[in-house]
Amino acid sequence: MRFRTLAILASAIATVGCSTPTTPRALGVDDSNQATTKIPAYITAKQSCAVVVGGVGSVFDDPRVGSVWHEANRQITGYLHEILTHERYQVVRLVVPPNESLDKAVRLTAESLAQNQCNRMIQVSHLVGEDKNGPFFQFSVSIQHVEPLKDQSATTAGIRSVTVGDFNRDYRFPRTQASLDSFHTGTFANEAYLDLKRSGALAAILRGGA
Repeated sequence: MRFRTLAILASAIATVGCSTPTTPRALGVDDSNQATTKIPAYITAKQSCAVVVGGVGSVFDDPRVGSVWHEANRQITGYLHEILTHERYQVVRLVVPPNESLDKAVRLTAESLAQNQCNRMIQVSHLVGEDKNGPFFQFSVSIQHVEPLKDQSATTAGIRSVTVGDFNRDYRFPRTQASLDSFHTGTFANEAYLDLKRSGALAAILRGGA
């Protein structure tokens, strides 16, 4: 089993370059195919929208096991998107297909940010493993915003930017039958939403402003 997570580093608009890590880390996105270095207004807008990204996490040799955790992630992402929409936040949903490469996951997210002209990303990722404390499963929820780099070098085509973390929390659970039986994706999504709201990081995507 391998672990992966999606945390986009660099431009919200285009060509992706990254590698699959053995432990979660930030990924690079290089917008090298764009013809101009003019920064689109939506990237620096104070009020914007967010792409709610789900589906990325641990990779299993047995796709049937992987599909169970992908489905849990998909449900959490769907519930979280539904709650945010109901609470008047401007969000769009993106669930990366199961067994998709990390390169493709980053590309899909970058394309969605650009197409929807959002400068924020809310990510739901999952991690399943075992350490000195025993078997566990973990869902992580984060929100990041896009910032253009100060160095928009004339020798580098395209918009160069990074994503900066505004909030991140890991929710770890013992991987026991009792814990699995008591875990409900909708309840968890609501807990994650409340934590996001308390962090203040959602204010920039509230319809009509904070």
